[in-house]
Amino acid sequence: MRFRRKKRKSGSANGSPSSLVCAGISDVEAIASYIASDSPTYARSVVRRIVTLTRTLDRFPLAGPKVPEFDDENLRELIAYSYRIIYRIEAAEVVVAAVIHGKRDIGTD
Repeated sequence: MRFRRKKRKSGSANGSPSSLVCAGISDVEAIASYIASDSPTYARSVVRRIVTLTRTLDRFPLAGPKVPEFDDENLRELIAYSYRIIYRIEAAEVVVAAVIHGKRDIGTD
């Protein structure tokens, strides 16, 4: 199971970022592998949801709330099941920085 969405040009005319870069691919692959050991069907469902949510970011980068651990307007998150898709809005792109379990402490130090 692969998460292949590396970069996508959208050509958005509304001032939103014009591409999506996913640095969290290895996170998604690790999540899929871990879940698939118990339930390949559930693993596909989780990955499908993560992919669906990230595909909306090039058009709606402000869709997710700010990450509560940080006071940064450009650091946001979306929730897929019990996983947090953490992303940063930059000038011309949205970077998916990490996909982590919701109970994981991301630390602010």
